[in-house]
Amino acid sequence: MTVKPIDPEIARAVLLVGQFTQQFEGMDTYSRSIPEEGASVTATIQADALALQINPTISMMSHHSDKRIAASVYFELAAKYAEKVDGTVTQLSNIGACVEDGISMKVLAQYPEHPLDWAKICVGFAEVLAGGHIHDDYESEPIAY
Repeated sequence: MTVKPIDPEIARAVLLVGQFTQQFEGMDTYSRSIPEEGASVTATIQADALALQINPTISMMSHHSDKRIAASVYFELAAKYAEKVDGTVTQLSNIGACVEDGISMKVLAQYPEHPLDWAKICVGFAEVLAGGHIHDDYESEPIAY
């Protein structure tokens, strides 16, 4: 997921409030560990965007079920930062069921006019964040390319 535009000072402030720590001295990569899920959320301040990623990467539909807290942190951070910079939040989906009409990149928010729309997030996270669990019938879902 990316949030544009970038304002490095605001991004660093939001990351620190969100309990992210800098990964390496002198680099603009931060992470927050989610030990309950064996996961982390990584944020990188790039030249033109704040890039967010959940680790380990979700490569199958069923992987969403194991990343409920990580997804909450991921989306909340994106929304909080975008709100501060009047930004655009774009989610990249790589799972077949999460790709709609062949489009893997979806705009989830454009602040201030259109705050984060939970109805637009990928179906895997939408189901998990609503308290559901991804069922095994998604197991064979191919990764979209």
